[in-house]
Amino acid sequence: MKPKNIMSSESLSLHMEVDHRFQLPNADVFKKSKRPLGSSGYLGAAGSNLDFETPRNMNPEQAAFEARTREWIRLKSLDELGEAYAEQADSFRGRVFNSNTAQEIIPGYAVNRRLYNKSTINAGRAISEGLFLRELDRVKKRGAGDTTVIIVTAGGPGSGKSSFIEGQIASAEKAMRKILVLDTTLQKKESSEQLIEKAMESGAVVRVSYIHTPVETAMRRNINRGGVHGGTNRLESAEMVGRGHFNAQRNFVEFASSDAFRKAGVVFEVFDNSVDRGNPRIVRNGVDFLNSGGIRYADEYETINRAARASRERGTQKDTGVAG
Repeated sequence: MKPKNIMSSESLSLHMEVDHRFQLPNADVFKKSKRPLGSSGYLGAAGSNLDFETPRNMNPEQAAFEARTREWIRLKSLDELGEAYAEQADSFRGRVFNSNTAQEIIPGYAVNRRLYNKSTINAGRAISEGLFLRELDRVKKRGAGDTTVIIVTAGGPGSGKSSFIEGQIASAEKAMRKILVLDTTLQKKESSEQLIEKAMESGAVVRVSYIHTPVETAMRRNINRGGVHGGTNRLESAEMVGRGHFNAQRNFVEFASSDAFRKAGVVFEVFDNSVDRGNPRIVRNGVDFLNSGGIRYADEYETINRAARASRERGTQKDTGVAG
């Protein structure tokens, strides 16, 4: 018997079309108290002038690769980057914006994703968010908000957001609605808040979708993923997985409990992916679910330790860490 607060998987395809079809955001709620966009530059980039922070603690080879990547991006227009990005299968023809997918278009990255992950993760984020902002601007200028759904994902590394996104894309196509997905974790509070607000300004339906998976399960998935591409795939450390899950959950609960976001019409929803991977089920009263015992992460240190224990039990692989 499934828990009462979890809807069956069959409801997912109808969830977007029926529940949120006419719930358009009111961005005016936020207009009076906004601070400038982040100093890292990419959040404010409407053209090709993407900028991003240099990761810390890189070895000489990683630092050299980061410098080459920075120069390569400087010479590219946003349109050129967008064309290359849209050719990636995981972009779903340029509708899903993900920093890891953006890394794939960086020359040389695929030679050793694990080694060059730190060199390119901030660059990938700059590209994906720059392209996302460009699409939001197009939706706003075309007045297409009432026929567009924007999803901002949330959840730590290994939560199963990719499987969720595939289902949402299929549902949108069936309903003949335009969909844009910012595939992120929500672990960076300030930039995440600003990106949600930018989505609201487009006039589209905005959904923030948190995918719940216990940090132990996510850590094991992360290790399994690291074995792909001959063992050279990106591999997040237990510290990064644990911190990501703690911050993503904390920020989602805070945003979902915000009167300002609620009045603005942003939809916050929780999907449970802990039981049947690949078929996340929507949870009724999502914030209450996340705040319940055994689900809510007590603190960052404890969550990192849970990820580390799962890593030891699974059998660790040497990793080079992940930047910011």
